[in-house]
Amino acid sequence: MDCKEVESLLSEFIGGKCTREQSRQIREHIISCPNCREELTIQFLVQEGMSRLDRDEDFHLDEEIDRLLEPPGRKKIKMPFSWNVWTIVLDALTLIVIAAVVLFLLFH
Repeated sequence: MDCKEVESLLSEFIGGKCTREQSRQIREHIISCPNCREELTIQFLVQEGMSRLDRDEDFHLDEEIDRLLEPPGRKKIKMPFSWNVWTIVLDALTLIVIAAVVLFLLFH
């Protein structure tokens, strides 16, 4: 699918009215085409974002676009913290354990 075809189907894609095959082709194209991803973002804001704002519903644009680009049936697991936070926590705990061992060896 080329850019012109994708752009002509974006409204239906956002509304969930494309066939499964069309949706797959659109996803594949948008993942590799920054211009069409930008157009998707703009059309989503116009079509969906404005109505959500009118209803006072919060949404995160990047998450919504990522959700649109996920293949159907694939559920994204939300972690309470990002892996970066867990890495920092584990690094801090490691340093505390090392410091405790050093202090124990020095004063024992």
